[in-house]
Order: sequence, then structure tokens, then C-alpha cells
Amino acid sequence: MASSEQRKHPMIVLVEDEPSEREPIMRHLQEHGFAVEVVDNSDAALALFKKRSDIRGLVTDAHVPGKIDGFELAALVRERWPE
Repeated sequence: MASSEQRKHPMIVLVEDEPSEREPIMRHLQEHGFAVEVVDNSDAALALFKKRSDIRGLVTDAHVPGKIDGFELAALVRERWPE
């Protein structure tokens, strides 16, 4: 069961390695009521999804460092954690 804090601020993972892109996207998400966990590669994003059960969404660049790109990351997350 989600806490009231989680319902107020759903957790989003933002995967972006460019600070000039990451900062405005993070601010935009926060301004619209999301808690944001920022990582700069697909490997770190997958580790977060495996570790945390409160993540409710993913925002990723198409071309991010890591073993898989943003497209593959999104497909894998959708498959493994459909909720």
C-alpha cells in the first residue's frame, strides 16, 4: 500500500546524462507534483527499479550511457514492471 506521501508525489526516474537537459526536465516534473530520482545511465536506472517498489514512471533520453539505450530501457521497464 502506498503512503500518503507517495500518492501526493509519485516517484519518477529521470535518465539523462546532459546537465543542461536534466535540470529543466527535473524542475518541470517537480513543478507538476512528481518526486524525481535522477540517474545518468541505463544501468543505474535498472538498479533503481530492482531496488525500489515506489517508482511510478520513467523519463529517459533515447541515447544514454549504459549497456542498453533509452528505447531498450523503456521496453524492459514496461515488460518487467508494468504497474
